[in-house]
Amino acid sequence: MPHGIHREPFNLGSSVREDRHEQSRTVSITGEGYKAVDSDFDAPDTSFIRHLTPLADVSQLDVELKTRCLPILGAGAVDPKLWDSAVRTAGVILEERLRSIGGIGGESVGRDLVNKVFGKNGTLAKEFASESEREGYRDLFAGIVGAFRNPSGHRLVDPNPHEGGAYILFVNLLLSHLERLNAGRRTKPNTDKMTG
Repeated sequence: MPHGIHREPFNLGSSVREDRHEQSRTVSITGEGYKAVDSDFDAPDTSFIRHLTPLADVSQLDVELKTRCLPILGAGAVDPKLWDSAVRTAGVILEERLRSIGGIGGESVGRDLVNKVFGKNGTLAKEFASESEREGYRDLFAGIVGAFRNPSGHRLVDPNPHEGGAYILFVNLLLSHLERLNAGRRTKPNTDKMTG
């Protein structure tokens, strides 16, 4: 019998009808009922936690991150050296995607690359409803490149799994935003050709 459930024994002096009634009440608490009784009915809903731990479900991870970062981590998910390699790879994927979507050739890196994509005359500059939104994207991408990509590209960072996972997920978010901006650009009519 599950912990926390106490059943009273049948009263042997009662009629058969009462015994059957008592027996049916007694056995009506089964399976899910035991779970409910044993649980704390006042406990908060914690179903949101699965949304805070998206690495548990990698189905929504960018394909490039999946194929290049996850195999590295498969060799030892708690080893900071492997997280260092996965984080470095995620940063390279982000820069490569900036180059690809931005149509930037050559060896532009870091802030220069970000400005060529999100600067006032950048490739994606016309995709924003306001100047402040464009600047926000430029600052966000420049910040991630400066604060995370550069250190992991030039030094051994060896992040713990929590920090490494958070970085990879953040890169995944940035990649999805880049893809959405690029998709918006492809679906808009080219007004430059229309005015000519």
